Amino acid sequence: TLLLPDYSGNQMFMTLGNLMVDERAGLLFIDFDTGDLLTLTGHAQLLWDGPEVAALDGAQRALRFRLQEGWRLSQALPMRWQRLERT
Repeated sequence: TLLLPDYSGNQMFMTLGNLMVDERAGLLFIDFDTGDLLTLTGHAQLLWDGPEVAALDGAQRALRFRLQEGWRLSQALPMRWQRLERT
């Protein structure tokens, strides 16, 4: 289970509305160095208030993501990225 805060200005409100209609959700994490992908699917629940929201400093709402399935795709992206140092 992941608990994600929602802060004013995140521009997520349309996404939150969609989740009120259909709780299925997916998360994608990209490893830019290797091109690996981690895909997580599950169900999301909106938390409008309560102790979990209060524990997230400054959050107006929270999203609880419950993992159903996940998989890693090794070297799925053909491109690689690197961080540039500021000069």
